[in-house]
Order: sequence, then C-alpha cells, then structure tokens
Amino acid sequence: MPRKSILTQLIALILLIALPLIALIGYKISQDFTQAREQARVELHVMRRLGEKQLTNYLDNLRGMLEHLAANQANGSPENLPTDESFRGIMGLLPDFYNLAVLDAEGRILVAGRRFVQDRSISLAKVPPYDKALAAPGFFISAPSKGQYTERWAVAISQPLVAPQGQAHGILVVPVGLLELSRKLFLVQRVENADLAVITTDGTVILRTLNPEQAIGQKYSNT
Repeated sequence: MPRKSILTQLIALILLIALPLIALIGYKISQDFTQAREQARVELHVMRRLGEKQLTNYLDNLRGMLEHLAANQANGSPENLPTDESFRGIMGLLPDFYNLAVLDAEGRILVAGRRFVQDRSISLAKVPPYDKALAAPGFFISAPSKGQYTERWAVAISQPLVAPQGQAHGILVVPVGLLELSRKLFLVQRVENADLAVITTDGTVILRTLNPEQAIGQKYSNT
C-alpha cells in the first residue's frame, strides 16, 4: 500500500507540474495563431488594395491614351488614316497597344497592329466582343469572351472615333488578353497560399494571380 501511495503521489505531482505547463503552451499556441491570423488579414488587405490600385491605374492610363489617340486621329475623320506600317510604327512605341486597330462603323478593319485580324474582307460587327464595342457611346470595356480567331480569353477596350460634326464613324479598339494581363498586373507582395482574382458579377473569372491558365473563363455560380 505505501508503495502504491507513493506512486499515486508521484503521478499527482507530475500532473500538478505538467498541467499548468500544458495550459501555458496551449495559450501560447492560441496567441500565436491569433497573431498570425491577424497579420494574414492585414497582409491580404494590403495585397487586395495594391492589386486594385494597379488595375485601376492600368485602365485609367489605357483610357487616357485611347482618348488622346482618338482625338488626334485625323480630327476624327476616317480619311487620311495612316498606313498599316506607319500605324504599327507608332504602336511599337506603346507596348500595351501593339494589337490596336481602327474599325469603321460597319466593323471593317481599316488599319491594325500585326497581331490583329488581318483579313480586311470580314466585318467584326457581329463578332463578340467587337459588336458591343461598336455600339458603345463612349469608352468601353467589354465582357470577357473567347476569341473567335485566337481562342484566347480577352476583353475589348475601345474609344469611339467622332467626326467634328459629332457623328461617330468607328472605333479605336485594343483586345487585351486576360492571361497576359494577369501576369502583368498584381505584381504585389503576395501572401503565402493566398489568391487574388477579379470576378465579374456573373461569376466569371477574368484575372487571377494563381494558376490563371486554368482559372480564366471559369464561372462560379455561387460567388
């Protein structure tokens, strides 16, 4: 009996020492988890704000340049347009506009960059996303669509060409590849295992930091 009593007392002593230590370790782990979660929340917030700013700046710069080009495009006249070669020379100085094109009101290509559709016999008036761009009264960003000729996801960003009399007679349009844009934008400090995405109101992913090749164009109905 005495031996059992001593063993019991020894176990009780060990538990008396160990339990507060276990509780302290648990509290420390809980504190570390709470701090890590708060730090991750702050970092995610910063990541989102920086990504938002980059995208906003990109679109603002693109809009300003399109408006400037439209205002100086032969004073809005479809005559006296530059040749393809001179047009491409200008566009070569503007990396974001290498694929820029001028379409007339019927969607026919007047001048274009090297990677734009080169067949001048076709009209893009009924081809998404150029159909909506031609109908837009001002600066326009189309919904994402998969190119009929390129089979790549893109948006069309456009600005009307307006004659001095106020009549619209075509558009300046630049198709922007969403995969390329995802890789170009969001050059921000990323949180480990975090993802930053731009999703339309119907749930379509148009930009994403992680695995954009697989994500772009996917639709999430519950977003």
